Amino acid sequence: MPAPDVFVVGGSAGGIGALRNLLREIPEGFPASILAVLHAGADSPGLLDAILQPHSLLPVAWAAEGTIIRPGTVLLARPDMHLGVEDHRARVWWGPKENRHRPAIDVTMRSVAAVHGERAVGILLTGRLDDGTSGLIEIKRAGGTTIVQDPKEAEHPDMPQNAIRNAPVDYVLPLSGIAEALVSLASGRALPPSVMPIRSPSNDDELEISRMNPAVQDKEDREGGPSLYTCPDCGGSLWETRDGDLLRYRCRVGHAFTQATMAAGQSDAVERALSVALRTMQEKMSLSRRLGDDARRRGLSTIARIHESKTAEIEDHAGVVRELLRSTRRGPAASA
Repeated sequence: MPAPDVFVVGGSAGGIGALRNLLREIPEGFPASILAVLHAGADSPGLLDAILQPHSLLPVAWAAEGTIIRPGTVLLARPDMHLGVEDHRARVWWGPKENRHRPAIDVTMRSVAAVHGERAVGILLTGRLDDGTSGLIEIKRAGGTTIVQDPKEAEHPDMPQNAIRNAPVDYVLPLSGIAEALVSLASGRALPPSVMPIRSPSNDDELEISRMNPAVQDKEDREGGPSLYTCPDCGGSLWETRDGDLLRYRCRVGHAFTQATMAAGQSDAVERALSVALRTMQEKMSLSRRLGDDARRRGLSTIARIHESKTAEIEDHAGVVRELLRSTRRGPAASA
């Protein structure tokens, strides 16, 4: 097997500290390139390169469209932009969110798997929910290697645990073991005895290369079938595909979800709908109260009582919606 030339590291909640500690163990002259994807929103200050560089012997920089992917460098996915690869260059674009994130780990891993095949390595670190699981599946299908941070060590174990449950993971390691494995793999050396695989290579025969087009697809080109659900981001119809035990959903716009992120997205959609309903009720209540006050000033007591009764009724309904909204917000955090 040829030595890997591109390593994709993905993380979410707690990922900055984990990536910092991982890079600290990577020696100067590392013979492969590292692409790092940490979940970040559009309003992120973009200081990750400055945070990581003091702890890395490798140069750390933001990926830009067309950046040459060179050995011994670390390229970071920009906030609110997806990162992919093509012809040994970085592709950076604004596109539909996947797993409710942009950048999304799955997008980068899928791209690297398609281009670098067995020379790709996917590493998944701490984080909530399950972005990265599908990406690891694609890397393994292409003949690459998959590594997951030990959930017992991860600050937020959801992402590693979901990957172990649903993806063909080769190694589950603490950060120090991941660094050791990366150096050995990139150098074409056998991994040290302390780094033991958790799966049999014979399982590779059970994997087939996915025909799922990561871009927007017409119905006729898709695997799977139509879903009962609608996209929580845009309201469009969803197409459902099964990858082993992992269910995935994608709409025509390109928004993509696993079951876990779909549930989180629906929770957010419910909160948005309740917020709109509460705001509308509050505005209606205010208007009804003003109409009642105006009627009272004009001596129209019957009309005033009608508006006052309607105001009280709307206030009762608003209280129900307000309590529903509170219970929604008291639920567990939906995303990293």
